Amino acid sequence: MSNRFKALGGVIVVAFTLAIGVNTASATTANFGSIGYPATLSGGTTLQLFTETGELLCLGETSGELAAKSASISLAPKYNACVLGAKATTPTMEGCTYTLVAGTLIFGGSEGWMNVVCPSEKEMKFTAGNCVISIPPTSESGPVTYENEEEAEDRVFARIKVGLKYSMNNKCGPAEGTYKGLFLGLFEIRSSNLAVWVRE
Repeated sequence: MSNRFKALGGVIVVAFTLAIGVNTASATTANFGSIGYPATLSGGTTLQLFTETGELLCLGETSGELAAKSASISLAPKYNACVLGAKATTPTMEGCTYTLVAGTLIFGGSEGWMNVVCPSEKEMKFTAGNCVISIPPTSESGPVTYENEEEAEDRVFARIKVGLKYSMNNKCGPAEGTYKGLFLGLFEIRSSNLAVWVRE
C-alpha cells in the first residue's frame, strides 16, 4: 500500500455507470462514488510545473465534499511547502480549486480531465522573492488518469500530465509574459465513508 501521503478518512473511488443512447451505445462514463453520502474528501497532493525560470514544486493537501455519485469533484488545495528552483516559495490560492472530471472508463480506472476554477479576476499565485508565477483558470486540461490503490482499494489516485499556461512578472528572469509549461500533479483522494471501489 502506498505511503506517499498521510490522510485521515476512509476511501473514495471512481464508480462507473454505462451510458446507452436511444439508438447507439455510447462510451462508458465514469463517476466518483462513495459507499455513503455525504462524503468528506481529503488526501495529499503534489504540484510540479516546469517553467521558463525553473521547476516549481509544491506539496500539500486537498479537501472537498461529495453529496452523491457525480461525474466530477471539486477539491480545494492547501500547499504546505513550495520551492521554485532552490528558492522558498509562498503559494496563494485566492479561492481557486481543482475540478476533476472522471471522464471515460478504461481498464483499471478512467481517463478524464481537470479544470482550474477561480473566482472572478483571481489566479493561483506562487511568490519566490520578487518573482511571481500565476496560474489562471483553465478548461478541460488533460489527460488525467484515475486508478484505485491496488489490492486495498481504499483510495483513488489522480495522475495529471498536461501542458498548462502560466504567467510570470519581470522579476523571474525571463521576459514578463505568458508561457506554457508541463504540469505534473498527483492527487490522493480518500473519503470519510469506508469501503468504496472502482466498478463498472
